[in-house]
Amino acid sequence: NYKYTFLTAVPYAGVNGLRPSAIVGLSNIRPEVTAETEGGIDADFYNGRAGLEFTMYRKTTKDLVLLANRAPTTGFTTQTINGGSLRNTGTEVSVKLVPVQTGLVQWTSATTYAANRSLVTSLPVPGFISGNGFSQRYAVAKVVVGQPNGVVAVFDGRNPDGTRHEVFLGAAEPDFQMGFNNDVS
Repeated sequence: NYKYTFLTAVPYAGVNGLRPSAIVGLSNIRPEVTAETEGGIDADFYNGRAGLEFTMYRKTTKDLVLLANRAPTTGFTTQTINGGSLRNTGTEVSVKLVPVQTGLVQWTSATTYAANRSLVTSLPVPGFISGNGFSQRYAVAKVVVGQPNGVVAVFDGRNPDGTRHEVFLGAAEPDFQMGFNNDVS
């Protein structure tokens, strides 16, 4: 059943026409399912002039919506499928201080810190290139089981069978993110 396949506009001899897309759409695609466990504490001190927020989380996504290769003889190059899973774990910390608080002026200063670690735990297809971030000649961002989502892979020669030899350098995601905020009112 190909009723979920998009049509692509194709001009031919100056006349616009339509043809099925190279990506077959299937009626049995389900939404990705995400489950998350999160816990933390929020604490205020000195009548609200200082505060701390701390959160840890673990999020698992299953039934990822992915593209899989098809035999070109079917008339399509890829099909949309469900499968695979991805896990994210992380920490978020926020510290707030009010160093000046008078009847006329209040200065609030805050700092936030967040770190996320992803891990591809299963895939129903071979590892694949994600996005267009690097030149494919030297390095790519890939989705590979047992690696962070979007791991940077560099090519450092050839395997005995002639395929490119890959070395994984690490996650494309940052080690952490921080934010600083000052508000005077």
